[in-house]
Amino acid sequence: MTIRFTDCYEGYYTGQLVSLPNPEDEAAIVALGFATTDLDGPDGSAARALIEHAAEHVNMGFVAALNALHLDGTGVPENAVQAALTVNPAGDDNSLTFTAVAYGAGGNAITIEYVDPGAASASLGVVVSGPTITVNLATDVNSAITSTAAEVLTAIEASTAAVALITVAIDTSDAGNADDGSGVVTAMAVDTFAGGAGTGVGLAKKGCEYVNTTTGLAYRNTGTLAVPVWTGSVTTAAFASTSSTVNALSALHLFGSGAPVDYTDGTPLATGEGVAVPNALYSDITTNGSGGLWRNSGTQAQPVWTQLADAA
Repeated sequence: MTIRFTDCYEGYYTGQLVSLPNPEDEAAIVALGFATTDLDGPDGSAARALIEHAAEHVNMGFVAALNALHLDGTGVPENAVQAALTVNPAGDDNSLTFTAVAYGAGGNAITIEYVDPGAASASLGVVVSGPTITVNLATDVNSAITSTAAEVLTAIEASTAAVALITVAIDTSDAGNADDGSGVVTAMAVDTFAGGAGTGVGLAKKGCEYVNTTTGLAYRNTGTLAVPVWTGSVTTAAFASTSSTVNALSALHLFGSGAPVDYTDGTPLATGEGVAVPNALYSDITTNGSGGLWRNSGTQAQPVWTQLADAA
């Protein structure tokens, strides 16, 4: 498949033709909010024209680029941590520890449940729906549960959908001496992962700056895009060589939890008052929030935030 870019996008220029070897690439591009239409390529093959659904997708790409370089917030940035959960049924040598594959707070949405099928001779199985993992336990002819922790571990590791979300290990701190997961488990109600955290997970590139707007301290991501590690806690004066860049980025793009506040009479302060230049962008980054995008249709002194419509 070939893509002809009809607008600049993620480093590609207008009119550029790029070969994409996998059909899945097209689905990924469509998922970003773009549509594709067939046309004849220069080599006579079927090429694809990348057409924007709506103009805000250009802005969204711009926002992502800015966030990759600079973030700010009212507290200390959190290093990336994986969410985890230990399931320890009654009995010995039957405890398992589950850990989210991805770092960040998103892992806190994962849940696990052990289900007693309430029927004879049931087979052990794993069902995954979104972040929900259900383990249907095996039983004998008398409907008694027979699945051991080791067998549950094996079943989960055999599920492609499950291992995309979690890893699993035998909890050797459990009661019992075997420490091999040989103990039979019991039905367990839905339990939720916890502890996942991280500022800028999947957003902040290595070298990205973060400024604590409460204290004025600055930090730098010495980790990776997937696993940010924030190093610094120095005054922003130490970042003098890049302060003009930070100020410029802040003037163009802000973000926070919830919708931005318009200027009224100066009390309370509007979002970005005195900072956001006309046409600056604001993103709602609340977890499970709207993900909305707004544009400053006012002035730097008196911002008025207009929400951009979703693509049709």
